[in-house]
Amino acid sequence: MKFPLLPLYIDQFTPGDGSNTIYLLSHFHTDHMKGLSNFWCAGKIICDQVTRALLIHKYGVSMEQRVVSPPLFVATNLFEKVKTITEIPFCNKDTKKDEVELDAAVQNKNKDNNDDDNNKSLSNVADTVTLYMLPAFHIPGSVMFFLETPFGNVLYTGDFKYNDRARQVLEPFFAQHRVDHVYLDDTWLHLGVQETCSLTHGNTGTRVLSKMLSERELDEAIEALGRRMDQRVRDFSLEKKEITNTPKGGPYVLRVYLHNQFGKEHLVQRLAKRLGIIAFVEKVRYEQLQLLTSFDTTIAAVDKMFCVHMDHFAPYTHSDYNTTFPRIEVVSSLKHITAEELQTAATLNDNTPHYGVVMSGWARLRSRNTHDEPCVWEIPTTLHSTPQEIMDFMAFLRPLSVTPLHYKPCRGMIVMERLGPYLRRPYVNQFLSISDNVQDNGREWHDSSPQQRNNNNNIGVQKQLSYKVKRSGFCIRLPTTESSSFHVGEMTSSNSISPPRQEREKRKRETDTCYTSEEEQKEEVLDKSYLSSGTLLSQLADLLDL
Repeated sequence: MKFPLLPLYIDQFTPGDGSNTIYLLSHFHTDHMKGLSNFWCAGKIICDQVTRALLIHKYGVSMEQRVVSPPLFVATNLFEKVKTITEIPFCNKDTKKDEVELDAAVQNKNKDNNDDDNNKSLSNVADTVTLYMLPAFHIPGSVMFFLETPFGNVLYTGDFKYNDRARQVLEPFFAQHRVDHVYLDDTWLHLGVQETCSLTHGNTGTRVLSKMLSERELDEAIEALGRRMDQRVRDFSLEKKEITNTPKGGPYVLRVYLHNQFGKEHLVQRLAKRLGIIAFVEKVRYEQLQLLTSFDTTIAAVDKMFCVHMDHFAPYTHSDYNTTFPRIEVVSSLKHITAEELQTAATLNDNTPHYGVVMSGWARLRSRNTHDEPCVWEIPTTLHSTPQEIMDFMAFLRPLSVTPLHYKPCRGMIVMERLGPYLRRPYVNQFLSISDNVQDNGREWHDSSPQQRNNNNNIGVQKQLSYKVKRSGFCIRLPTTESSSFHVGEMTSSNSISPPRQEREKRKRETDTCYTSEEEQKEEVLDKSYLSSGTLLSQLADLLDL
């Protein structure tokens, strides 16, 4: 995506407008590398050092001078003295909603303004944009990007996995850094079954039951598969004793489909270790695994789960590939594990039984035939966050607004139901369900914070908000109507601490964050700049939602 107002692209490698364009790559998956080639020379690429090594291996040494890898959790100044002619109008509380559309403001930036006091240049807000790279726990070398920008702190998750290890590693950083807007990996957010739902601010929110396996369930699935294959080995041994002519084939071949061309090898390693056999992989994947072993220390510092050991892998050209020993074959396409293909492969290999395993979150979405059952198994594990993990992550961050990266209009209501309660100023949907063909102006959301509920009881008025679908995304944010403008005083008294700290204390974080008076003043100014009028927050949301 193109980051607003800055010469910055994230997971998109479209040639920029100038030599100062910077490109951020979250991880080594082809759907995030579109535009890259051996001849790419548009600008600097920033990524993790593991991803950098994989890029150089794939595209050649020409990438060495174009790819840089700052350390994790270390501030990097992307632009010195950011200069832009684009101005963001800072409107007062009397400004109407239709007067603050950002697109219109940009198109008319050269026109005379009625009130110059309501306009400020970004160059007066900040001189630098600071980048932090954070581990994403998706695959080896995957990172999230945290940007401190002139218009707020933005977190781009890319593909990420939020588990117990991720929380342990990320909690100290986010205890010190507030998140205003999140570009969120919502790959699986729309799936799962809602268990409970509460509209009360401050509780655990919606709980979603998912068919994705947890780590414990994954271990159980691998163990169950291991017992099945152990039985097959015993049966094969009995056949050899009972049959005069010894079978020429082996006990079994287990074909594994991972969906991704890189990143899930540690799952194959766990399976190979349980079965006590070798996994055969294509030459390119084997070379990538060899490359990963040189970063064992770096990878283990993030999560040792991703470390691989080459004694569990071999290329297809290995001398033992055509022996009669049981083996794992990592295949690149689902067509290699259809019942017909497995039967054909068994016939060509002296009637060695062939089985298939799908180790992917997409396993649950795969169409199945009844005759697949005896020979194909599914292990629905994912390196993306499950619906509940996404919601837990949002509850942990408490941002002002969020834009799902894979949003579709038909998912609008479920996105709001599952993410809305976890904004810093929570909103919940008054409808439990809504059909896809209902217009956006029928989707009303209500402020659920305790103070506003009291105000509603006193005044007898309930604030309403309609969210419109964006050009290529969807943003959940605070009210933008004239009646829903509010001030810092509505959120906290003059003697209370800032809202982010309130949320952290309510959730009883273990990390005790110390705020100096200067930091408190700075945070209060930021809160005022974002929250003193709903129209200003509307600009921020429109700005960030491409």
